[in-house]
Amino acid sequence: MAKILMIADGHLSLKINPDEIEVILRTVTNTLGEKNIFSRLLHDHYDRQRESHLKKALSQAVKKDDCEMIISLGDLTPGRNYGGIIDPEAYDEAIHFLSLLAEISGVSPSDIIKVPGNHDLGYHYSTWAWGSTWPDSTNFEAYKKAYGSLYGYRLLTPEFMFIYLSPVHVETLAYRPGKISDEKLDFLITKQTEELEFLEQTLAQNGQLFFLGIHDPGTFISPQLEAVINPHRERLVASFTGHVHAQWVLDFIKMFRPSFRPAFKKYRLQFVPSIWGAVLPFLFWPTGAGWGRLILDGGKADLELRQFDSPKINPIALWPL
Repeated sequence: MAKILMIADGHLSLKINPDEIEVILRTVTNTLGEKNIFSRLLHDHYDRQRESHLKKALSQAVKKDDCEMIISLGDLTPGRNYGGIIDPEAYDEAIHFLSLLAEISGVSPSDIIKVPGNHDLGYHYSTWAWGSTWPDSTNFEAYKKAYGSLYGYRLLTPEFMFIYLSPVHVETLAYRPGKISDEKLDFLITKQTEELEFLEQTLAQNGQLFFLGIHDPGTFISPQLEAVINPHRERLVASFTGHVHAQWVLDFIKMFRPSFRPAFKKYRLQFVPSIWGAVLPFLFWPTGAGWGRLILDGGKADLELRQFDSPKINPIALWPL
């Protein structure tokens, strides 16, 4: 039997939308200056709160030596990293997160599978919202330095393997003229082609049942991906995603994006809720953070989705106490 902890969308924060907190921090810093003592105190206090919450959340999800492996379905890094792990602070946070995962779970760092997320690599939103130059090779190389491969596969048991891909497939779908240059689009397509060739070769050479891990569920309407998976779909046990943070958001997307519905059914899509949770920015309404536990026993596979006991997680206090 193999027990695998499944988490998604860490963002190094809990119960408060990391983007909202980062906006406040950035506003204070821009107004008062980075070296202002109040700006520094606020940042330091938030960093301590964030790590405290991270430890509490992981301790609820897993006990020491309670699982043999961890699969993260993307966005381990903070919400502010629209451009990916391209600055020293973000890189240090990425490495620190992995050390905490290993420390609390007892799982070796080599047994933590890391599916890249849009915040980990950067994404098209950053090009017009934050003026970044994404995508370029710097983002992808920084991710590989922090976390390892952008795509790959792992034998979980003799019967099952796990294959993971990056968000480049959904980013090519998100392309609109004027958002990124043709040169940048060519870069994405080159990366996508490389991953699809890997996927095709892996499925052809390995006969196990397989799970597919891709951060953004929008990827599953990619015709290029569909063409590679379809000949092997009878072996596909389930596809795991994160990205939308809560089940009600996923239901909302499916309601208003009819093109998603057949893809979700076809690829047996299993959504893993954010381990940290999220809030509606205008209502501050918790959505319920959670995680999953994948249990493989012979040829049988079960997924347990769990939620945190919310009262045990204290809200983040912004004011330095």
